Amino acid sequence: DALADGVTDDTTAGLARFPYLRVVSRPDVEVAKGRAADARAAALVGARYLVEGGGRTAGSVTRVNVKLIDVETGSHLWAESYDRQLTSANVFDVQDDLTSRVVATVADSAGVLVRSMAASIRERAADDLSLDELVLRYFAYLETIRRDEHASLRAAFEQGLDAQPSHALAWACLAGLYEHEHSLEFNIRLDSDAQSRARTAARRSVELDPTCQEGWRQIAVRCHFERDLSGLRVAAEQTIQLNPLSTTAAYMGLLYGYAGDWEQSMSLVQRAIELNPHHLKGLHLIVCLNHYRRGEYEDALTHTKRANLPNHV
Repeated sequence: DALADGVTDDTTAGLARFPYLRVVSRPDVEVAKGRAADARAAALVGARYLVEGGGRTAGSVTRVNVKLIDVETGSHLWAESYDRQLTSANVFDVQDDLTSRVVATVADSAGVLVRSMAASIRERAADDLSLDELVLRYFAYLETIRRDEHASLRAAFEQGLDAQPSHALAWACLAGLYEHEHSLEFNIRLDSDAQSRARTAARRSVELDPTCQEGWRQIAVRCHFERDLSGLRVAAEQTIQLNPLSTTAAYMGLLYGYAGDWEQSMSLVQRAIELNPHHLKGLHLIVCLNHYRRGEYEDALTHTKRANLPNHV
C-alpha cells in the first residue's frame, strides 16, 4: 500500500509537469480508487484517460502492472509489468524508478498518450486546429520532419498566434519551425531572417511563461547556432530542471554533444532512451555521432537507421 500510494502521488505530480496535459488531482482520484477503469469511474473524476495500476508480491519480488486506458473507446493504449526486488531499504528507489518509467512512457511528447491524441487529429487541416491541437501536431511532426507538414504548421501557428498571442507553448513550437527553416532549409522565406524570427518567438515564449520548457529549449538552440557556449549551458540547465523526464530535456543531450561535452550528452540521451521505449527516434542521431567520432562505424550506422529520419540532414 505504501508503494502504491507513493507511485500514485509521484505519477500524478510527474504528469502535471507536462503543460499540454490536464491532470486530475490526487484527492479527486481517490473516489475512483479500486473501481474498474470504465466510463463510470472516468465520470467520477472527469477524465478521458486513466492510468491504472496494481501490484502483487511473491517472496521478495513485487510485480507492478500499469495500463493506460481511453475510457471513451474502452481501448487499452499501453500496458506494462515491472518486476522489482523490494526491501524496506530500497522502497524509495523502486518508487522513483517505476514513476520515472511510467511518466516518461505515458506523458512525454513522444509518449503513448500524446501519440494517441495526435493521431486523432492527423487527417484534419492544420488551419482548422486550435493552438493546443497544433502543439500535438507539432510533436507528431518531430517524429518525421516532413517539408510539407512544416509549411502547413508554420502558417497555422502564425495564424493562431495572431488571434491568441498569449500561448507560450505555441510560440516555442513556432520557434522550432523557424529553426528548421534555417537549419534544414525547409520552405525558406527570402524576405526575412529565419534565425531572427526564431529568436524572437523563443524569447516571447519564456517572457509569457518563464516555466515553459519548450521555450527554454529553443533559447538553448539559438545559443547553439550563435556559438554562445555559456548561454547554452544556462538555458540547457533551466530546460532540464523544469522537467528532467521529458524529451525536451533529453534534447539538451544533442546540444551538449555538439558542444563537445560527450559525457553529459550520453547521460541525458541514454537515460531517455532507457526510460521510454517510445522515445523520440531523433535522439539516436547524437548516439550515432558519438560512435562515429570514436571510429565505431557499424554502431554509428545502426543508430542512424534507428533514427529513421531521411529528411534530416
